[in-house]
Amino acid sequence: MTDQKPDPNGNVWKLSNIASNYWDEYLATRPKYESTIFTPILEYHTSCREVALDIRFGASSALDQLTKHFQKVVASDNDPTSLLFTQN
Repeated sequence: MTDQKPDPNGNVWKLSNIASNYWDEYLATRPKYESTIFTPILEYHTSCREVALDIRFGASSALDQLTKHFQKVVASDNDPTSLLFTQN
């Protein structure tokens, strides 16, 4: 059991007071996806490339590739800090 109280904003990852270089360091540890990883997805969606959904996008590692092939990409994550990062 823990004595920590839940964050009133629902921030379960406690990233609200992070250092300014956090995302740079985080992204440096993330994989760099080759464009070929998206080939099966793009082949499957040959007839409809209007909207893609990126669930738990984190630091948006896949968004760059998805936005090249879909008219709109909806990004979803349960961490408000990730959402703010992607909006900037």
